[in-house]
Amino acid sequence: MAKEQIYTITCDNASNMVKLARIINNECEEINVIETNANDSDSNSDSDIEFEYERGEGTSLSTNDIENELFNEDFENNDNTNKEVEDLQKIVMSAIEPKSITSCIRCSVHSLQLCVLSGLKNAPIASCITEARKVVKKLRTPKYASWLKRKHLKYAVIDIETRWNSLYNMLYRLLELKEFCKLHDGTNPDVKLRDCEWESIQSVVNALNPAKTATLALQKQDLNLGDFYGIWFKAIHGLTADGSILAKTIKIAMEKELKEKYLENTTFLAGMCIFLCVPRCIILV
Repeated sequence: MAKEQIYTITCDNASNMVKLARIINNECEEINVIETNANDSDSNSDSDIEFEYERGEGTSLSTNDIENELFNEDFENNDNTNKEVEDLQKIVMSAIEPKSITSCIRCSVHSLQLCVLSGLKNAPIASCITEARKVVKKLRTPKYASWLKRKHLKYAVIDIETRWNSLYNMLYRLLELKEFCKLHDGTNPDVKLRDCEWESIQSVVNALNPAKTATLALQKQDLNLGDFYGIWFKAIHGLTADGSILAKTIKIAMEKELKEKYLENTTFLAGMCIFLCVPRCIILV
């Protein structure tokens, strides 16, 4: 497969992978320049050869013919006409100039992770999560683990700090153990949380729920660009409905990501055209 045949590259947001697509584009453009120069040399040496249409009427239209027609001086000489002709020349020459077509599509799941991590970093919820993590660590000790087992309750789940979905799972499970904690926090203060902290934990889980649902949906094997946009749009709508500070922060990051990395990508827009032709997607929009 030639480099010019690569239409799109799907990768995460790592700078080295994004740079790969840019390098391929640059190399393809250099090849196009070399081929154009070679074609110019061939056309000069074969200037006496005429290519006729099947009916024998006129010659076939080439890039050189277009340039000659555009840059001839046989037009009315005034400032307005000159400006219009120059603008037309730029538009046409830009359209017929060989261009590389390889584009880079960012991984939708990875982009979503970055948006959520940005929200978690900027929203004022760090102290709430820290206190919740302390309680979870206590609930995972042999003492409480065996106690939970006797009560036929689920074990507490600890998060991995670099993975926000594990944070969601930790807080969600802690809420399931809320009744146990409140029942025993009088004699076991190490599992005690204030009411405002429980409310903050519930608020964080509610805010992360649209992103959690979107993450699972974006992991489908047959996902296309239209599906991605629909899932992303529903997540933004869910965050808007939630209205908390964390939800608003994640929503702003998602809207910025969509605008800067997807809606300016011609390959993504082409996929969106197909998306809008599917009846189920039209209903969603």
